[in-house]
Amino acid sequence: MSYIRWGVLGLGHIGQNFCQSIRPVTNATLLAVASKSRNIDSLKTSTQISAQYSFKNYLDLLNCDEVDAVYIALPNHLHMEWIQLCLEHGKHVLVEKPAVIHSAELLQIKNQLEFKNLIFSEAFMYIHHPRIEKLLNFINSGKIGKPVQMKTSWGFEIFRKPSLFKKTINFYKTKPSRFKIKHGGGCILDHGCYMTSLSYLIARIFSEKKEVPFSLENKTYTFANEEVEVDASTTINFANGFRSDIQCSFTTHLDETTFLFGEEGEIRIDDTWSCQSNGFWVNSKYFEIPNPSFDNPYSFQIQKISENIALRNQGENINLKFGLNESFNNALILDSWRYLVLH
Repeated sequence: MSYIRWGVLGLGHIGQNFCQSIRPVTNATLLAVASKSRNIDSLKTSTQISAQYSFKNYLDLLNCDEVDAVYIALPNHLHMEWIQLCLEHGKHVLVEKPAVIHSAELLQIKNQLEFKNLIFSEAFMYIHHPRIEKLLNFINSGKIGKPVQMKTSWGFEIFRKPSLFKKTINFYKTKPSRFKIKHGGGCILDHGCYMTSLSYLIARIFSEKKEVPFSLENKTYTFANEEVEVDASTTINFANGFRSDIQCSFTTHLDETTFLFGEEGEIRIDDTWSCQSNGFWVNSKYFEIPNPSFDNPYSFQIQKISENIALRNQGENINLKFGLNESFNNALILDSWRYLVLH
């Protein structure tokens, strides 16, 4: 069986998660990692990556001809640079969300991809879980009628108002990327992007075009003296009549439950973004994916993207669940939501 040889840029939490999630996937293998941190030494032991493919310089990994595809797990503000460099070096790209900080950057990537037989995909792992495929097919079949409204949220407490002593200490400390506007920080790009992506995917089901015009209302933000928002909410009104009420937070635990209301029924999805459950409720009936292939939801993503890469390498046309066009349309929504932050 042919398999895709992956390299990983960055070994923070999400990069290490990818390295562990690829283990049970049969059409992919972890060949190389690159990191400037000490994590690389401990990871070499746990993943059995040889010293030959353990790089302290990111470009060294890109120059490795044996690497087919690269997962970019770097901070948000570094994504654009390394997406472009990966494509220049002929590597397929899976980039951690958000793919870029501004939608305009994706137009540059589109121009760079035009004459290359390469795949670009943004890493929304929940999209590749089989229950989401079942969900979208379920909606598309008209089982709940035309979707009318969605309500969803996601939040957890990573920001606490500091004491005077803590403020003094923080004055001399480097601010985390999550709280830097130039680094693409803020709760909207951190996990609000999940909710906008699902809103867009559902909105376009009953639309003739992939581009579904939208407007935003009821935009709210809390900054708490930070450069970026630590709480945010909005309502997305799509031109085809579908609306989505979404909320994200760095200060409060918010349930991951999603409610989808159609003209003829409703759906409830628990643990929407972490994919801890394998099904969803339709009215009072539970639909479950029997015996899913993996316990780790990230493994589904690696398997599916690797499958698409193999097909593309063979010259076949493929239909990515979340490719460049989807990322661009999602980024347009994020730009509109972040307007106050950016201005």
